[in-house]
Amino acid sequence: DRIRKRYAEQRNVPSLFPATAAMELFSLHEEYGRKERRSAGEEYAVFARTYIDANHFRSELSVRALCEKIGISQPYLYLLFREHFGTSPKEYIDTARENHARSLLLCSSLSVAEVAAACGFSDPFAFSVFFKRRTGLSPRHFRTGDKGAPQTP
Repeated sequence: DRIRKRYAEQRNVPSLFPATAAMELFSLHEEYGRKERRSAGEEYAVFARTYIDANHFRSELSVRALCEKIGISQPYLYLLFREHFGTSPKEYIDTARENHARSLLLCSSLSVAEVAAACGFSDPFAFSVFFKRRTGLSPRHFRTGDKGAPQTP
């Protein structure tokens, strides 16, 4: 909008428009850059988080595989996650998988084995152990809302 207004003002003097437009664009770029500028580390962290959000259900998703995909070391990714998100990449992956499993268990008729596969687990038993460790309930008890099942505080 500012460029169009300047162009309307400069219409009678066409030779000034390119210089005015260039200065206006530079001004807008600087203004945007101050608000949205991210460090390279933050860019890596945001990319990793976005990748996890889109691929948490894939069994081959691990912190090591994620680091290889991004091209940074595991210690550096752990540092970036702690700094920008207050958690580790492993915990973020596990939380994404847990939330996906909760949703599938409550909102679908998939078997526990199918939910396990949908959350990136090739072994339903490993999924059950993971889920119970995180929620205090087995997937079956979580689905049925069985309050009599043992819970961990």
